[in-house]
Amino acid sequence: IWFTLKERAEFNMPHSLVIIGSVGDGFSYVIDTSKKNADGECPVCIWDVDESIEKVNLDFGDFFLEQVTLSASYE
Repeated sequence: IWFTLKERAEFNMPHSLVIIGSVGDGFSYVIDTSKKNADGECPVCIWDVDESIEKVNLDFGDFFLEQVTLSASYE
């Protein structure tokens, strides 16, 4: 939570975004709470300090599964 608050203060990050991980070079994985689907799930996006945002997964479950699958493929 502290990193989300820090990014909001330093880079004017929208309050609807919650950081869940760092991609590096100023990019972060975020949950966009302003874009809930019919099931109440929020998409996972990549946000950067230049304030651009790109959806990468439909919800956190899809994001988590993708990250675990990618991690397992590197072993």
